[in-house]
Amino acid sequence: MNNLFYLQVAISFIAGGAIIGLLSYVTERVPRSLRGIIMALPSTMLVSFIFIAQVNGIQSLAQSIPGAGYALIGSLVYVLTFLFFALTLEKFHCHIIIKIFFTWLFASLGWIIFPILAQDFPRDDVWMPFAILTIVILLIQPVFLRISNHFPAYEKTQQTTKKEMLFRMLFAGMIIALAVIISKLAGSFWGTVIGASYPASFGSQLMIFQKKYPANFIASVIRVVPIGLFPLVAYAITVSFAYPAFGIWIGTVIAIIVSLATGYIVGQISRKVLHR
Repeated sequence: MNNLFYLQVAISFIAGGAIIGLLSYVTERVPRSLRGIIMALPSTMLVSFIFIAQVNGIQSLAQSIPGAGYALIGSLVYVLTFLFFALTLEKFHCHIIIKIFFTWLFASLGWIIFPILAQDFPRDDVWMPFAILTIVILLIQPVFLRISNHFPAYEKTQQTTKKEMLFRMLFAGMIIALAVIISKLAGSFWGTVIGASYPASFGSQLMIFQKKYPANFIASVIRVVPIGLFPLVAYAITVSFAYPAFGIWIGTVIAIIVSLATGYIVGQISRKVLHR
């Protein structure tokens, strides 16, 4: 590994953290029904894809993106597992940091099952994995709504502190940098599925929520997480076609536009159909 690669890793860490910080700021200023969608916007995916394409080549990234379709199912498992363990560990008398660590650990173990399985699933084209993901999203969204409806809604939340913001930025930056490093060491597949599907932004926010609020607060913010994955789906599929056709930078702009348009549509549906 040369000095250019180390520089790419460092820049990916900084860029990823900065984008997460910006999204955190925006998230606090949107209606509660949209928080899950904003937190699921392609932040880590965006930065990871850019640097993986630079390190391993555009074609290598494009060939790995179908695996992200399966791996993103794991992000839904991550959220449900996080909620379950947060509720379970709340009953135990131990330091909150210990509770957060074990909640994060088991949620991450739940997530990694799907990247592992994705290695053996069909990945000949980008459509089948993301079609399967779409079906899973539509089937599991009612489950998230039902879970959320069993817990009280929290209208007032505390503003994110500077320390919490820094934690989110560092955590997300480390995950993105890890994705870039692994893509170099183990190939684009693992770098892509980590950068695309591990909920670095959302997961770090859940850890902050677990520290600040009762565990059932988490249920109120995961309400629309499944359909919040649609902007990521749109982004990943667009990148798989736009990067080879237009290059990294123009392809990224196109993918962002498609993702934001998808997010807007999903947001409208969320407010009209899924609003509590």
